[in-house]
Formats: sequence, C-alpha cells, structure tokens
Amino acid sequence: MVHLGFLMHTGPVQLQALSKQSGVPGSFLQQLILDLKTAKLVKSTRGVYGGYQLARCPSLISIGDIFFALGLANIDYESSNPLASFWRQMDRHMTDFLAMSLQSTMTDVEKTQGVLSYQI
Repeated sequence: MVHLGFLMHTGPVQLQALSKQSGVPGSFLQQLILDLKTAKLVKSTRGVYGGYQLARCPSLISIGDIFFALGLANIDYESSNPLASFWRQMDRHMTDFLAMSLQSTMTDVEKTQGVLSYQI
C-alpha cells in the first residue's frame, strides 16, 4: 500500500512491478491485493497499461482499514487469560496505531530514506 501511495500519480501499477519493488512474492501479493480490492482500498484497471492503484487518497486510508481488510486486526483475549491485562494494553496501542493514515506512514518512510523491509 505504501508503494501504491508513492506511485498514485503515475497511474496503475502492474502486479509484477509491485512485487519486484516490494520484494513480496507475486502469488502472495495477488491474494493481498484481492482482499484490498474487496475492501475498496485498491482499484484495478484492465488492459495493457492496467494494474492496481489506491482507490482514494492515502490520507483517507487508515492503517486500520488495511489491517481489517487483510484480517490482521483481530486481537482475541479472554479475561481468564493470565495475560489479559497485557493484551488490553496492547489493544489500546494497536487502536492508536491503526488510526494512523497511510499518508503518515508514507511520511515516516520518506524520513527513513525510503527503506522498506518485508519479512514473512
């Protein structure tokens, strides 16, 4: 999403190019993109010059929107769990983090000289 944000004014980005830029395997990236497209965070364009691009401005997309679209923001904890207090604190921090916009994340990336690292 950060790469798509930086490239939003260049038009659609082909999946292969996005995979190469991000270092994320194409088959895995395609699954992610489909979830993001279903959530209307990404739109696609068909044809020779087609590809994917953000569906709206990065300042209008929260990190939470992305996490929820990918099913990553479901913290489940029970009060009987000895670590429940820890998970509640973590949940408060996650809520703050998820409220950040994609634009602020892009700004953070620019401040760190555009270095992105992906680990699976």
